[in-house]
Amino acid sequence: MKKFILCVLATAALSSGAAQADLPGSETLLLGGVNVRTELALSPKQCKELDRLRSEYRLASQPLLAKVDAESAKALAKTTEKFDAKSLAVLTPSQRAALTKVQFKMLGPWVLHDPATQQKLGLTESQKQQIAVVAAKTEALNAKLSKKVLDGKITPATRMNELRAYRLKQSIKLEKSLTLEQKAAFQKMGGI
Repeated sequence: MKKFILCVLATAALSSGAAQADLPGSETLLLGGVNVRTELALSPKQCKELDRLRSEYRLASQPLLAKVDAESAKALAKTTEKFDAKSLAVLTPSQRAALTKVQFKMLGPWVLHDPATQQKLGLTESQKQQIAVVAAKTEALNAKLSKKVLDGKITPATRMNELRAYRLKQSIKLEKSLTLEQKAAFQKMGGI
């Protein structure tokens, strides 16, 4: 499921410069944000290495984003996973812990797609199924909108706006699916 989130967010972030500020595609992209770097107190040496990785990630991802098919989505997920691992290795353990909180703040209930988060919150199978349905619908919308961009029917900015609006509505649904105890636990983890 994390791969799904990263694919959706990576596609969004790389398709529109405006999206990079508020919709990270991966840890590699997220760690390029000035506010994130400040919050994590990254050293100049760390920033330089992260900039290098981010540039390489963008170069590797661009050809994959130009295609709208399952094979490209899988390749993008693998590329994202590879670069995220390299980027996280640049951080200290305390910076990695702080990054998790930053991700929760930025993604809110959308983090509920992550199996580790689901396990920590003790989500029921029914709740997990609801989340899987949201993930599938979001993936389908992303593919549909990406095809429209490739066909010249809409601009990347329009695609991003539609994805953001849809994601916001779905995040509200995801939040409502939690019990009061789960909401409290999620809040302690850094969400909602």
